[in-house]
Amino acid sequence: MAIELKWESKKLLVMNYLGRVSGLELLDTTLKLGGDPRFDDLRYILSDWSGIDKADISAEHVKELVAYVTAMSQTNATIKNASVTAKDETGRALVAFYQHLTRSISWQIQYFENTDDARCWFLDVPE
Repeated sequence: MAIELKWESKKLLVMNYLGRVSGLELLDTTLKLGGDPRFDDLRYILSDWSGIDKADISAEHVKELVAYVTAMSQTNATIKNASVTAKDETGRALVAFYQHLTRSISWQIQYFENTDDARCWFLDVPE
């Protein structure tokens, strides 16, 4: 059970999801990120789900996450959020659900099968 945050630069945060990740852990980490003073300068979030064994995350957790992210987008509207999905269908479905629910916020959100493609997308999307 781990979500590791790695600030690669002032503008890039890599969030690695490892082992078994719960919905409550996901929500707690998101709340803490929104309160981090570095959040204001952040431009790119790379959420790497490829290291999880199991995600104990429900549709209700995703809806609550979207509420948090919607509020966060009001203070930092320029985030580009790339999610690298786990290989299982459930993980992909949850990320697709998240992307669908966040379609009306200012953040640009996309999901990928590997981190290289996600990083290239950051470079291809104008600020």
